[in-house]
Amino acid sequence: MNHPEIAKRSCDDCEKYVFNAKGRRSLHPATGEPILRSEYGPGCTPDCSQCPKCDGANEKTPATGRKAELSERNRMTLELYYQAKAGRLPKVDAVLRHNLGIIEGMVDSHARAQSVAMVEVLAAAMQIMVRR
Repeated sequence: MNHPEIAKRSCDDCEKYVFNAKGRRSLHPATGEPILRSEYGPGCTPDCSQCPKCDGANEKTPATGRKAELSERNRMTLELYYQAKAGRLPKVDAVLRHNLGIIEGMVDSHARAQSVAMVEVLAAAMQIMVRR
């Protein structure tokens, strides 16, 4: 949820293409085509050390990241969730409403956890300031 641009990218894409700091495929200036890692030789491998798909894993590799990738079905459901949030779904049946409710609950829970973490950081910072 913190990194939707990475969640949408497959580990296969990351192994095949070079990505820039903004998470987009790097493009050849002359052709506008995506730059393949193979153009840089066999040593040009993806840096999985900062990938959120590998968080908490001892081994930070594309194989580890693949375990955290969304299935195509879950990816489509998440896309429907974003469309529903934007008011772009004309018809929502009971099953979809239920699934979107589950996702909404997860999003709310994540947002609460982030808020709690931020309050804890601010409280700790204030304690440091008070001690000075």
